[in-house]
Amino acid sequence: MHYQYLAGLILVAGLSGCATTRDCDPRYDPGFFGSVNCHASDAYQGRIDEGKKILANEQELKQQLAQQSAEVEQAKQDTETALAQAQADLDGMEKELGDIGGALKQAGKANARLNRRIGQYQTDIKAMKAKVKKGNPQIAERDRLKRELAALQAAIPR
Repeated sequence: MHYQYLAGLILVAGLSGCATTRDCDPRYDPGFFGSVNCHASDAYQGRIDEGKKILANEQELKQQLAQQSAEVEQAKQDTETALAQAQADLDGMEKELGDIGGALKQAGKANARLNRRIGQYQTDIKAMKAKVKKGNPQIAERDRLKRELAALQAAIPR
């Protein structure tokens, strides 16, 4: 009689040993014996550990992407600030040129050569403003125009 129990136990152990990884997939019903084997072989725990590892990797990737997004946003803000400053500089230069032209006309000493230079600089400033609006500031060119504006101011008799 003990042999019958022993034979039944060997049969159960043999059948439970037939469970595969797919049989331990929670999306499928492994049956009673497959479930016993999955628990005994820690296949369920292995799937849980694998899921936790994937989750940790995805969370790390999410964190890296959030950091990159913040860096891009900061660079965007820095660029917008630089463009606004360049626009303000060019507006100031344009006003100063207008003041110089007005001063020349007021004083009655409108020099044709100076007026041509002023006209050329006004054209250059308008071209620079158009470039700045497109997001392509030419800092060296702007600085050159500032120096020439200062030279013009110095050349005007007051």
